[in-house]
Amino acid sequence: MKREAESELCAVAKRARPDPQLISEAFKPNLKRKAADICRNGTDGTGYIEGRVYERGFVSGGCWQFLITVELGSRVQASLSGSCSRYFDKLPIAVGAQVRISTRGLTLDNLDGPSRPLLLPKKFMWSEGATLYVKNPKTNEEYFVDTWAGVFGRQ
Repeated sequence: MKREAESELCAVAKRARPDPQLISEAFKPNLKRKAADICRNGTDGTGYIEGRVYERGFVSGGCWQFLITVELGSRVQASLSGSCSRYFDKLPIAVGAQVRISTRGLTLDNLDGPSRPLLLPKKFMWSEGATLYVKNPKTNEEYFVDTWAGVFGRQ
């Protein structure tokens, strides 16, 4: 059992890494946005948000909802659906995984129900498409997808 787990981790570690240039072009440091500002002012579709998965959430009806800790003391409820749903089984989204999502295609909606501590009052939703990078630090598994450009791959 232990050897199976070790060989599985080695197989993941030996996979090729995403092209760093592709990721750096998609997520330029000067385009990083604060989720709290987007929540207050909306978005123009440029830039991206970055954070760590706080709660893996669930997939239901072609929609995956999960929580991301974005800035110190702030969390966002993220929702992926539509053209993003075909990649759900490939995304290494787990608690602690690093996530970057472009604001292109982002729509905001008010959260339903009682407010939760630290949770921003808007749901961040991507249904038409997304540019998304996920890295699971426990397994070193990475996945990059840009539904707008048709680029994807498990790394």
